[in-house]
Amino acid sequence: MNKELFSYLRLLKIKGIGVRSARLLLNHFDSVEQIFESDACEKIKEFFGNQVSLIKKITHLSEEDETVIFKEMQFMQEQSILYVGIKNENYPSKLKLCEDAPIVLFYKGNIELVENSCIGIVGTRKASAYGLNVTKEFVLQLKDHRPTIVSGFAFGIDIQAHLYAVENDCPTVAVMGTSFSTIYPKQHIKYVDYLIQNNGVILTEYPTWMKSVPELFIRRNRIIAGLSDGVIVVQSATKGGALSTALYAVGYSREVYAVPGRIGDALNEGAMWLIQTQRAQLVLSVKDVISDLNWDKQTVAKKKEVEKKTLDLSKFTEDERKIVELLQEDTHHIDELSRKTTFPMSKLNHLLMMMELNGDIHALPGKIFSL
Repeated sequence: MNKELFSYLRLLKIKGIGVRSARLLLNHFDSVEQIFESDACEKIKEFFGNQVSLIKKITHLSEEDETVIFKEMQFMQEQSILYVGIKNENYPSKLKLCEDAPIVLFYKGNIELVENSCIGIVGTRKASAYGLNVTKEFVLQLKDHRPTIVSGFAFGIDIQAHLYAVENDCPTVAVMGTSFSTIYPKQHIKYVDYLIQNNGVILTEYPTWMKSVPELFIRRNRIIAGLSDGVIVVQSATKGGALSTALYAVGYSREVYAVPGRIGDALNEGAMWLIQTQRAQLVLSVKDVISDLNWDKQTVAKKKEVEKKTLDLSKFTEDERKIVELLQEDTHHIDELSRKTTFPMSKLNHLLMMMELNGDIHALPGKIFSL
């Protein structure tokens, strides 16, 4: 039996312990299993004080709850559902920074995708042609940077963000507001395997015993915000789920961007309100987002790293290799190259001129050279 998984599920099953309390309790132990060991009672009493009824629920497992937990574990095994607990090293690092992060996530796919640069793209379920076109164009503009597109697997903007991500070879994370046993909307069940097979991950914090109610979808939005470096609100009414995602993002000190729409259009009122109240930056192009998050610099750095790894040094002479190896580290002034290679300046000038003519290096202003 997987004792760690059993312990996380047992902690979730205890009525009266919310996400924050569970996480604070976990901070007092090295592992989730230790909470339910016989010698943990004193620590639990110190934490919960005189809440006798709650302490009893933690230290005593009913037969009914044990049956439900084993049933959950069997379901996960049958459906190939994986999990990651907040005590695990591969728990999403950005989400872990949020004090109300789930203590455990259930998922299918590659959970490591959440460690990429991540952008949340959210919006109304009743998206207009304008909103869908903006979503499509924004994901297309993000293609070169290949961030992970995070959204909520709902109708409208969300599902299109996932599908456009696949279309443009970007990873995607779908955060559900239900368990894997009651995927909603049912029309999107067909996309689960499709996203997973195309560099995606589907995840939720909810076990199967959680009944599907509207509040769960609102709470789901904090995970979208917590996984993302920034959130783009394409279209949202004043009481939309996308608006709650944006507000969670603001609370987590993540960047929020809103796409302006037509004045008086109910589908755009939420996004316009975010801009008006300075909770979001007005965004007209993904270039604004890329610049704001410094992804342009990161992409250049990644390209240089790839070039560094794939450069064939065998085609260079021994003297040329010395120059190339230095330029792989960084740009260099001609005087630095002369000092580090110990080449006479006349010899170095000749080498640099020939390498530039061959397209192997670039001469920059101020006698600076780069690959």
